[in-house]
Amino acid sequence: MKTQSRNKSILFWIGMLSAVFTAIVNAGVTAGVTMPWYVGAIGVGLSTVLIYCNGNNPSIADRY
Repeated sequence: MKTQSRNKSILFWIGMLSAVFTAIVNAGVTAGVTMPWYVGAIGVGLSTVLIYCNGNNPSIADRY
């Protein structure tokens, strides 16, 4: 198995963006901030992307 750099993978960066967005929204909800409906919709979409990115880990899939 050849190990590759995650920094070169677009899936890695999309996954990181998804994780950061989810963390920010969760912190806001925990603090009692009312979120507009579209924030939840974006969160659901990004969560799906995050699951996909985690399942296609470039460092073990031998591709970018």
